[in-house]
Amino acid sequence: MLKARTRAEAALYVKLQGAAVIGQSDGPEGTVLHARRLSDGTHQDFVFRVAPPAQERSVERMYGGSSPSTIISRQQWLEVAHRLEQSVPSEPTGLLAEVIQECMQELARAAAALYEAAKFAPSGAESDRIAAVGARVNQYSQAMASAVKIRDPSALPLPIHRFRSDDATIAKLESAALPARAGLLLEGGLGSWRLCAEIPNQASPMGLFVDDGGALLQASLSDGQLVALKRLEGRAGLRAWIKAGFGLGPAEAAIVEGAVRSGRRLDEGVERLVAAGHRCDRVVSVYGHGEEMTFCEVAIRGPELVRGGLLLVILGPDGKVRGHRTLGGLVGYNQLSVMKEAQGLLPGSFEGADAETVSRLSNLSDHIFTQIAQAAYPLLAAFIGAANPAELSAALRPSDADYAAVFGPELVDQAREKYGALWAAGSLHITVPRDRENVLIAACTAGGLSFPNQHSRHFHPRMAAMSEKLVRRRTWLTWKYLRPGEERGQLYDGLVWIDDHWAWFPHTWELLDF
Repeated sequence: MLKARTRAEAALYVKLQGAAVIGQSDGPEGTVLHARRLSDGTHQDFVFRVAPPAQERSVERMYGGSSPSTIISRQQWLEVAHRLEQSVPSEPTGLLAEVIQECMQELARAAAALYEAAKFAPSGAESDRIAAVGARVNQYSQAMASAVKIRDPSALPLPIHRFRSDDATIAKLESAALPARAGLLLEGGLGSWRLCAEIPNQASPMGLFVDDGGALLQASLSDGQLVALKRLEGRAGLRAWIKAGFGLGPAEAAIVEGAVRSGRRLDEGVERLVAAGHRCDRVVSVYGHGEEMTFCEVAIRGPELVRGGLLLVILGPDGKVRGHRTLGGLVGYNQLSVMKEAQGLLPGSFEGADAETVSRLSNLSDHIFTQIAQAAYPLLAAFIGAANPAELSAALRPSDADYAAVFGPELVDQAREKYGALWAAGSLHITVPRDRENVLIAACTAGGLSFPNQHSRHFHPRMAAMSEKLVRRRTWLTWKYLRPGEERGQLYDGLVWIDDHWAWFPHTWELLDF
């Protein structure tokens, strides 16, 4: 139980814990504030002993006096602030506008908790932290303009299984004699199903069941009996799953909390979840300044339900968990879709995304492209002062199949003819003096080159017109070698990642005149 000076202070503490007060009552231990968790709508009670009026009038003495333990302490406010700060990535790279908005609200709550802590004994430490939190809020606010907005389920990609079950299970369901005991579903009598949501309904309660293959079944219940079964496939299944099955409740969130504790390695947390019968599949990692954001799709078997969700784990420079947050519903599934699509922007690790996806993502994936540039750096730095530049350059010569992997059908033959002649004549090589020791690299997908953004601006202007004739999911590099203190250096372009290797197509825009 906590002690608060006033009901207002107790209400503030509840708010900073991510809940909203919806009522209060007096219990034997003190005032009980009834609250609703803003993240998932669940209810939780906070018990306080509110200080009597005489103490309210001596608020300044209490905060600066000798018995701060009689109220919500400075340390408790700092712990709230720390938890909120750690659950927000240092940068908003790749986050949906709605997730960015949630993070800004949590940072604002962290600042409020720091402000309360500073009332005990004002110091520069809290002031500096409040200023730092404010700077992060501004950074997130600026990212809102270019952030991707959530899409309706009709525009979201369906899972591979498309929520369809196997023919044998479907036949068993369709031949089932109803009404039947609801336990038949859960006991395997009609297949291997698990309850993932209970849907209130005035006429009769309903349950949403999922099997191991991802199939969904909506069941109408009456006095514990199945009175109607309806298979939900395709878009109907996706809408039902997003609304009722995708999002962790308090029990499932507690399971995740226990696995990915702060200071633990992510691998250990994933192993704990899997060992307990849950699923935790890594989707993609995005690297920022001194941290890594790893997005994982989870399926958690709680005491009563199995629920899906998106887990964002924030890792510090030591590779250990710094904080995490879970996302569900339409926002969570949208964010999951964005990160799955972003897999195609990472060279050598994942399959490519479609043209629309890459074009849409290229304007927000700053650190994804930074990761690509970092992967190419050792290769490009090897040319500085190299004794055998022609031999190193020849390793970048495209294979015959590479042309079709990079260029659209109308340009494949032209590109093969042009570059084939240049390579045969020995005209293509990268020769860099030893004193040009700095390498600046910029990356962008071919789809992203079609419109102005922070990545395409580094490329030749004619690449915008060229982009529609390229395979849009391929990642292109432009780079230059600089002497220390130099701004204009030796410029190259046309390095492309093709599934598992680099190939070089310099001055690609000249094909427009070929």
